[in-house]
Amino acid sequence: MKRLLSIARGLLGLLALVVLVLALALTFGGLRRGAEPVSWMFQSPIETPTQPPYPPPVTPSKPTPLTPPPTIPPKPSPPTVTVTLPPYPPPQTPTLPGTPTAVPTPRATVTPPVPGTPTAMPTPSGPLPPGPKVVYAETSPDGAVTFWAASAVNPERRRILTTADPARFGVHATLSHDESRIAYTFAPTNDRFAAELWVVRLDGAGRKRLASGIDVGRYVNYPIWSPDDRYVAVIREVLETSPQLSPFPYTQTISIINVDTGEDIPLVEAHVPSIEEEARRNIFPLDWSPDGRFLYYRVGATGHVELWRVDVVTHAREYVNTISEQGAPRCYFLSPDGRWLLCTVLETRDPPQYAVALVPTGPGQIEALIGGAHDALYNPVWHPSGQEVTIVLPPQANEQARLQTINVQSRARSTIAVSEEGVFLPRTWSPDSQWLAVQKFPETYRSLFLLSSDGAQIRQIQTTGGIEVIGWLTADLPAGSR
Repeated sequence: MKRLLSIARGLLGLLALVVLVLALALTFGGLRRGAEPVSWMFQSPIETPTQPPYPPPVTPSKPTPLTPPPTIPPKPSPPTVTVTLPPYPPPQTPTLPGTPTAVPTPRATVTPPVPGTPTAMPTPSGPLPPGPKVVYAETSPDGAVTFWAASAVNPERRRILTTADPARFGVHATLSHDESRIAYTFAPTNDRFAAELWVVRLDGAGRKRLASGIDVGRYVNYPIWSPDDRYVAVIREVLETSPQLSPFPYTQTISIINVDTGEDIPLVEAHVPSIEEEARRNIFPLDWSPDGRFLYYRVGATGHVELWRVDVVTHAREYVNTISEQGAPRCYFLSPDGRWLLCTVLETRDPPQYAVALVPTGPGQIEALIGGAHDALYNPVWHPSGQEVTIVLPPQANEQARLQTINVQSRARSTIAVSEEGVFLPRTWSPDSQWLAVQKFPETYRSLFLLSSDGAQIRQIQTTGGIEVIGWLTADLPAGSR
């Protein structure tokens, strides 16, 4: 009898243990499921090395008058329910790293944010101080794309120039040489080769679409204004088969668009039949000659890469020089006098090496400003004088990164002693050579600083989203800017 009672007590104890385990599993399992929507709701935007972060895709429309949206307080909800939140932070759905996304419709006003979240810097009233003003595009976390001008003398004084429709791959923009208009591309869908080209005056007037079905382009010097501001150069890429079947073959066409009439003038065409031929045949426009007669472009992407130019009047094409024999070059700007093309080259060696090269636009050999570097060299920029190049050199052992200028003739180097620690990437000099727009690594596409030519003064422009530096204004702002 005692043995039976002992067995019964053991069974009851085991049953109680099973009930306890089940209760704990249900409790903590329910907590885990309940926590997921919160973590998704406040998931941070994904940032890639090539573009600023953007919220989930939407289908943009033709630019419309800006009206403030209603503000609806957030409320908890499961992932399957759509919730409208205040503009910052937006609800985020986890995406794969590097996946480009689009942004909602831009707004001219900002609705009150959720308590405890960052807000945009207030814009002081009154005209901006005299002197140069940096122009940049800011894509806010709520999706608003805004073009700004900020005073170099006092960056807290800034003005909205105009806005642009949101875009799947961000806004790629350039300022006309007469400082009166902005040309920009954006892709209304997830097809980067189905982008649109728009032009707008700084006060927001005269906005018009010039072309569609073009490559959204790159973040530096694209689309490319001609020196007289009559044309903008772009490139198209048309797939000759279904993208579900193969990315080849495709045809590329470099064209110039008349800004006033919208006339589309094709200049150069390339047929790329396969991945084996892509490295040799791929083309891309680079820059104009100072007199506007020639448009320079590269032929080839890796390995043997050449510099060519096309006469925009006769459409005659000619080989100019070789950019690289073994490597992957990145070239953006001609020197102010048009004599040199400035490039960085990743040389395919073991181990890989980096170089900064000057490619002549006439007879002559390539000249290396920097060679044999084992760390990445970020895009250098021309000094307005055309006699110097500014670049950040990677940090060496027990040293910080150095921001240096190199004289293209003497190779003499001078260091800009920045008064703040960090790796600052040069973007563009002001026309008077007094200020350098820089972005700080690793928050490169979320930061913007103005650095004096001697490095003694560094001024941060407060931003809340992705930043693309466009250029400089030297004149007063148009009356219509806000």
